[in-house]
Amino acid sequence: MQCDIRKMKILVVGEVFLDKNLVGKSDRLSPEAPVPVIYDCNCSVHLGGAANVAKNISKLGAQVSLLTLFGDDQYATTLKSMLIEHSVNILETKIKTKATIRKERYIVNQQQILRHDIEKKIDVNASIYIANYIYDICSNFDMVVITDYNKGLLKSTVTEKIKLLNKSKPILLDSKSCSDYLLKGATLYKPNFPELNFICDRTSLVLDSTEEKLDYIMRNYKIPNLLLTLGDKGMVLVSRNEDKIIKTNLPVFKRDVYDVTGAGDTVISVVAFCMLKGNSILQSAKTANYIASKAVTFLGTYTPTKKDLADASGKTVFTNGCFDILHIGHIKLLESCKSHGSKLIVGLNSDESVKRLKGKSRPFNSENARKEILENIESVDEVIIFEEDTPYELIKKIQPDIIVKGGDYKSEDIIGKDIVEANGGRVEIFPFISNYSTSKLAERIRNNA
Repeated sequence: MQCDIRKMKILVVGEVFLDKNLVGKSDRLSPEAPVPVIYDCNCSVHLGGAANVAKNISKLGAQVSLLTLFGDDQYATTLKSMLIEHSVNILETKIKTKATIRKERYIVNQQQILRHDIEKKIDVNASIYIANYIYDICSNFDMVVITDYNKGLLKSTVTEKIKLLNKSKPILLDSKSCSDYLLKGATLYKPNFPELNFICDRTSLVLDSTEEKLDYIMRNYKIPNLLLTLGDKGMVLVSRNEDKIIKTNLPVFKRDVYDVTGAGDTVISVVAFCMLKGNSILQSAKTANYIASKAVTFLGTYTPTKKDLADASGKTVFTNGCFDILHIGHIKLLESCKSHGSKLIVGLNSDESVKRLKGKSRPFNSENARKEILENIESVDEVIIFEEDTPYELIKKIQPDIIVKGGDYKSEDIIGKDIVEANGGRVEIFPFISNYSTSKLAERIRNNA
């Protein structure tokens, strides 16, 4: 159910940074040491940490209040001024930190070569003050987003207090400290892979696989939803419904990566906004996955836009096949697939799978060669090799919105039809182009015709 986002309020809690980027060029090394000599430098300042998350959500159209502690210095003044420009409501506090946290990045020829962090840990009394503050005000908000950068602001039992006040309030957590008391209060927790391992290393249990680790965290901390970010491998959304665990892989959109700065902030911001609108957690995660894939193509932190939301609402399309000798029929099929949505994923039969389906003389091209050829077709966003005879298990993992199959199939015979239709999706049939098939091409080549 969609809500009037203009009336909905988000509380963002966490440490704030002032990011400073010094961007320059270099074409020689210093005679004094083997380091680049930088020239034509430009300096820019940006919101970092919870300030960046609050700004992102505000730019997407929600009412955002930020609860944090600022230093008593000129950098705090700059941060506050920038937040006000982005329509973020800053909650006043009675105490301050020792100094504003700053991160200075040196970027040469579009490559970050050095980062200088200037920070002082926040003392525990400040953390207790923030925990009590949240407890006092959180009933005024529809959602709480906690962004813990492990600088000391969230040492106290913050989320447990919120749960006591309102068990139905969504609490989204992005935590680098991975503290037990934070995890236990989350509606959705967004770790990356190192954070996942860090939590599991604290237990005496032997947890070898990612699936075992995900299951352990969700059951041990009673977390209903977990969104694991995997960099260039996309994301995994795991949701718990009573004792049933539902896992959905969200493959990454094919992009050229320039800078991952702030990518995690983008994910938690977009998920929060979409959930606040009334979107499902799965759809919110899909949208965040799409926009985060775009964010990493920009140098520095990226601010998601309403247009990004509109673009991300496009459908994910799936098709599959052997694609052994690529021909015009394949090209037309792939172009048709892409016309149905914004992302096209191709399931590709492995070499062993092709042999079982087509005979021992096939495939003519190896799975890696076929994959690389498909990846260089403009309409294709992702190629995933599968070992089974059918792509049913792959479709179950991807959860596409639309399945397109070429040939004279009947709709009810399409593999995965039950999966997509259960999620409100559909299947499409693309008719064969006559006189084009890999088998016919192979026969013509053998006959020298």
